[in-house]
Amino acid sequence: MSDIKSGVLYGAIIGDISGSPYERNPIKTKDYKFIRHSGHFTDDTVMTIAVADALLNCPGFNEDDVKNAVTGAMQFWGRKFPDKGYGHRFKNWLATDNPQPYKSFGNGAAMRVSAIALIGYISNDFDLVRNVARWIAEVTHNHPEAVKSAEAVASAINLAQHGVPKAEIKSYLESEFGYDLSRTVDEIRRTYSFEVAAEKSVPEAIIAFLESKNFEDAIRNAVSLGGDADTQAAIAGSIAEAFYGVPDELKNKVREKLTPELLAVLDEFDRIIRMQKKCTELDGNEDLTDAMRLFNATRDEIFGMDMFKYLCRQIEDNRCVVVPLEKVSDADGYKPLTVYHEQANITFMSVFTNFYEFEKANREKALELKCTTTPIKNLLEICAETNAQLKDSDAPANMGLAINPSSDDVFYLLPELIDELLSSDFDALDDLDEPDDTDETLTIETSADEFSAEKSQAYKNLVAKAKSRYGEYNPKVKPSNADKDRTRDFAAKFDDRKKILGRA
Repeated sequence: MSDIKSGVLYGAIIGDISGSPYERNPIKTKDYKFIRHSGHFTDDTVMTIAVADALLNCPGFNEDDVKNAVTGAMQFWGRKFPDKGYGHRFKNWLATDNPQPYKSFGNGAAMRVSAIALIGYISNDFDLVRNVARWIAEVTHNHPEAVKSAEAVASAINLAQHGVPKAEIKSYLESEFGYDLSRTVDEIRRTYSFEVAAEKSVPEAIIAFLESKNFEDAIRNAVSLGGDADTQAAIAGSIAEAFYGVPDELKNKVREKLTPELLAVLDEFDRIIRMQKKCTELDGNEDLTDAMRLFNATRDEIFGMDMFKYLCRQIEDNRCVVVPLEKVSDADGYKPLTVYHEQANITFMSVFTNFYEFEKANREKALELKCTTTPIKNLLEICAETNAQLKDSDAPANMGLAINPSSDDVFYLLPELIDELLSSDFDALDDLDEPDDTDETLTIETSADEFSAEKSQAYKNLVAKAKSRYGEYNPKVKPSNADKDRTRDFAAKFDDRKKILGRA
């Protein structure tokens, strides 16, 4: 994670504003004033911000949550800025109470996908990047070419984030998506004209990036094609930002052209990513988060074992989690946030694998929590010591950890599993590879000094116990009598939440 290049959103927004004067007045040269006085943000910026806002408030990275969040956010921001150059069918989509995809094959899905870069900071799952990009597209642009273009741009952004050379990015996009990226900008420019179809505009925008010398050059390449200038420049800019970064001077220039509401989302996105990037003690939590998400989605024992392995490795490496702190009083200061489950008589200490999950919980409940980073081993030891002290008392052992408690992918570490983690032989974990493709069962060598098959079965039993006893329990960050289960109907609830958060 610490090697990922920083930056999201600015690239698409700068490309949009730089290209906006030339959308209907095409030019065939790179020699133009980069940010003109007449340059302005269009639907490309509004929808980029909308998707970013949706991901900031998305309960989990699954199809239903992503699509509901994106639909609600796009309708909210589209209605807030109604005259920014939307197409006719998209305008109708914004206005309806029951929005449905309409088989668009345009480049709008690829244009709005740059916020996908967030996933590169909190996950190592490349498939997740493509899946989320597809879901972002399909709420409107469910034509195969439009979906493909969104996945292609998202893939390019993710690869660029991780420092993959342009030649390898080009090769991957050509082989995976069938795009012809062998042409040059000069060759395209000679005969190119305005085109919004994804298959005839997105590859050209990608080529503008591939042929660029720096961030600004990528956008100039895209605008100089003489096509859908603002959208193609937004696409090229989003990839270029992930690859090169963006000069602060350009960021400051375009900030002057954005409204306070748009800047609020942009700054929140940027703040979370900067926090995550600087906090190297959270490195490794991406794998744990991915395993939690996959286990919750499939209940596959392989992903359960992955969770156990990654937890053990984080303990061994003395890695940290984010611990939320709530204010007790002016005199007593702050304490770790806990949630008590009365039926199970377990107090769960809330922890988060990354700052994205922490800030999402903070916004969702409109709280003002502070936070700190603490080695997960220390927290487990606190739980174990507390449970040991209570063992001979009238109360049973009752301290556990809730990891990412405001996510759909929450996982509960029960007292028994905490003891198992703290007593594990970390060296033996290197032998816990996934089973061979020809063997449908998970087999582990049994040894007195290794993580044995018996322990494996004990772990599976604990997981089954957690699922059966707490499957319907989804702890809130700050429970109250007014709390209800988190709604998935973002399309209906988005306006209300914005008003509560003071962002309407």
